Amino acid sequence: MKQKKTLRSRSIREETGNRALLQPYQEELLEVQNFLCDRSLRRVTLDRKTPETNGWIFFNTTNKWIGPWKEREDFVLRDTVEKSCVRIPFSLPPVAGDLILRRRPQH
Repeated sequence: MKQKKTLRSRSIREETGNRALLQPYQEELLEVQNFLCDRSLRRVTLDRKTPETNGWIFFNTTNKWIGPWKEREDFVLRDTVEKSCVRIPFSLPPVAGDLILRRRPQH
């Protein structure tokens, strides 16, 4: 009987220890999930009522097209807006120091 109590108390201590280790991990996952939900680009049709939108675009970084850094390549992102085409040139991988983060002016 004493052996069963010892095993049960050890099991409870291990479970409590595992929960203590798991909690920070769960909190971090919740933060990431909230970030993804709050910041992702929403599906929207741009028109006069909603002339712009913003958000992050997330994509898988390990597939046959994206993987380890390769030689620098120049790309052009094209998007059709009404009857005109918007072109945004960019290069991958970026040059060190090439990224300049700026805040949009508040209206």
